[in-house]
Amino acid sequence: MLLSFLVYERGVYTFWSQKGVERLNAEDAISLIEIEEPVIIDVRSEEEYQVSHMDEAKRYSPEIIEKLNPNDPILVYCTASVRSNSLAKVLVNLGFTHIYELKGGLLHWKNQGYPLVRTDGNRTDSLHTYSSTLAPFLRKGTAVY
Repeated sequence: MLLSFLVYERGVYTFWSQKGVERLNAEDAISLIEIEEPVIIDVRSEEEYQVSHMDEAKRYSPEIIEKLNPNDPILVYCTASVRSNSLAKVLVNLGFTHIYELKGGLLHWKNQGYPLVRTDGNRTDSLHTYSSTLAPFLRKGTAVY
């Protein structure tokens, strides 16, 4: 149980070294968005992104990385903080200096009552949970997988 908590707090890929990555809960991510206006990157698949995503989020592609300023704040997320934690570590290794990761991913975000939008910009209650295994962790909203 303690190990699971530590992995949740520190991240799968940044467990041994969080250097350069700040992991934020949903409330702190809202503050970051309001104050620093980071580039928001969704690390999920196109199918997951189309179901719902954070407003203003861009879906990850290697081409996006080439267009980013390494000194700009960047917030990354996925469904449950595994894929985003991996990208956060990659970005730090590439020399990006202000990397933030949404701890707990969109599952945490949605469970805290924060909004998601579809690709047409309209709000939605649905969240693609990547698989049926993660669906039970969604307490608010409709799981899609």
